Amino acid sequence: MLSGSSAYKPGHYVNARVTVQYGGGAVGMSDTGTLTYLDGVWAELTKDKGERLLIPIGSIRHIKLLDQGRSGDDSGSLLRGSSPLPPAE
Repeated sequence: MLSGSSAYKPGHYVNARVTVQYGGGAVGMSDTGTLTYLDGVWAELTKDKGERLLIPIGSIRHIKLLDQGRSGDDSGSLLRGSSPLPPAE
C-alpha cells in the first residue's frame, strides 16, 4: 500500500500520451492517445485524429505511459541566468 508523498496521484498523468488497455475477456481493446480527463469513474482519451473516447475506470486493465506531456507549469523548463550587466560609468 502506498502512503504519503509516494501515493498514486492520477492527475499527474492528464495530458500525457498513453496506451490504454481496457475491456475484459476475449473482447479486450487497446487505444493510444492523450489522456485528457481522469477521475474516479471515467477516463477520457483523445486520439490523434481528435476522436474522444470515454472509458469507465472499472474496465481499464492497464495504462502505459508513453510520454509525460507538458504540465501547466514551468517545472520542465530549463532556465539559464544571464550575466550581470557591467556597472554604469
